[in-house]
This record gives sequence, structure tokens and C-alpha cells, in this order.
Amino acid sequence: MRRAALCLVILLTFLVSASGQTRTVRKLHLLNQAGPVPPTMIFTPAKPGMFRVSVSMVLTQAASGGGDYIGLVGSKYGQTTGSTVMPFYFYVASIDNGINGGVTTAMSDAGQPIVFSTVEFGNVTGAKYDVYIVVERL
Repeated sequence: MRRAALCLVILLTFLVSASGQTRTVRKLHLLNQAGPVPPTMIFTPAKPGMFRVSVSMVLTQAASGGGDYIGLVGSKYGQTTGSTVMPFYFYVASIDNGINGGVTTAMSDAGQPIVFSTVEFGNVTGAKYDVYIVVERL
């Protein structure tokens, strides 16, 4: 009886510790960007799930007009069969102070890509920047 109880405790401990692990599914570097990044697929899951998306944006050449770029992460997720699935976009980072980053979570259906894009805010003439993205399955 004690042996069975001990085996059960060890098995449950292993299952609980294994369930809390994340797995990196994609790393992406977009270097030397000189304009807005159009919606770009960064990962398409084979099965639905929740993902953590970490973004770091680094200004490598300042804009002459003082504007900045804003980074957005989007995903599509719908629970109802037959419903129209719309993308949800989350603000994750801006580069108004040279370097900035952010983290968001995104639910995504199987076959529906998680996308990243940037938009201009203000006068960004002459600006260049790098983007580093890591996607983890939670």
C-alpha cells in the first residue's frame, strides 16, 4: 500500500512539474527595418492553444521628426463553429526611447497564424529599427 501511494505521489509530482513548462516554438529577427512591417506571419499552430509572444524593438537610427513605431501582435481565435473569426491586435512595444519591449498572450486556432506588424506614429523619416520576437506555447 505504501509503495503504491509513493508511486502515485511521484507520478503526480512529475505531471504537475511537466505541465508548467513552456516550449519555444518560434524565434524571429526582423533587422534593419526602415518602414512599417506589414502583417507578417510569425507562427501558425497545428492545434489550438495559448501562446506568449515577447517582442523587443530596438531603434538603430533615430527619426529626424521625433516619431516612433508601434508593434502589434494579432491572432484569430473563435470557439463557435461557423462564426466569423476576426483578428485581435495587441499593442506590445514602441521605440520612442530607443529600445522597448513587451509581452502579450494570444489564443490561436489551429491553422490560424499569429501575426506581427508595426505602424508609424508621427514623423519617422530616417528611422531604422530591429525587431526580436519569441513565441512560446503555454
